[in-house]
Amino acid sequence: MEHDKTNEDTQETAALYSLGALCQHDARVFEAHLLEGCAICLAEKRSFDDIVTAIGTAQPSMAPPAYVRDLLMSRVQRETNIAQQSAPAAPSVVMIQERPTEKSVSPKKVVRESPAPARRAPILPWALAATLLIFFIGTYLYLRSDRLAIINESKNQIEAVRRQSAILKDQLAQFRKESAAVNEVVGSPGFKTIDLQGQQPAPSATAKVYWNTRDNRWVVTAQLPPAPAGKTYQLWFVTASEKISAGLIQPDETGHGFIDVPFPVSLSGLAAAAITLEPEGGSAQPTMPIYAVGKAG
Repeated sequence: MEHDKTNEDTQETAALYSLGALCQHDARVFEAHLLEGCAICLAEKRSFDDIVTAIGTAQPSMAPPAYVRDLLMSRVQRETNIAQQSAPAAPSVVMIQERPTEKSVSPKKVVRESPAPARRAPILPWALAATLLIFFIGTYLYLRSDRLAIINESKNQIEAVRRQSAILKDQLAQFRKESAAVNEVVGSPGFKTIDLQGQQPAPSATAKVYWNTRDNRWVVTAQLPPAPAGKTYQLWFVTASEKISAGLIQPDETGHGFIDVPFPVSLSGLAAAAITLEPEGGSAQPTMPIYAVGKAG
């Protein structure tokens, strides 16, 4: 079955196939699916192939552990010494005195062969083969463990990309919601704005109120420092005689906050809008210093 769009399942299967982390059965099923002509999965596979290739070429070459070479050289030296010690001894020469004759007046050399030692199986080739086997097994295990580490790191990177993608999607949805709300207010007849400036606790803090006077609606955007643990930001309608809570502002990790609240119909004589830092859950009246304030024009 061909896919009409990419999803988490197709991305995960393509990623694991490119990493060589699929079991044999799942890999064969995925290959058969590609042969059926699924353009979505083929594109996913090619993109992850490029990532895996980049990761592989980015890794520096690694030499096998030093202890493997030391083990090999020690074993070869030991077996060489054994072979030399077991080599046949040179024949000894014994001088035999013969009786002098007319034709011979000098001693005659007679060679006496030393008894040949029992034949031993050649040890060195087998020892060398065993040592090389140990060397290659050690190297394979070392490189395999490094490959598994690369695969795990790649999986972590893929998961991090997915989490970041989810965050960006949430931010985009929030941005669209905020933009739509601001556009509605700005498009209404007789709308007003109130600019809030940062105060001593946070000079860089800013906020803006978009006020739909016809529908009695406030859309507020703010840029605030991260709130300490157990604290939250609270928006206030400020008059000459009272301060009325307009709601809580929860900034994201970048410090951006947004709130859409009704303006009380019965409220008259608005003097300003203010933002304070309050205990979590908010307060009935402001208890903390003002972080941002703006006069109502």
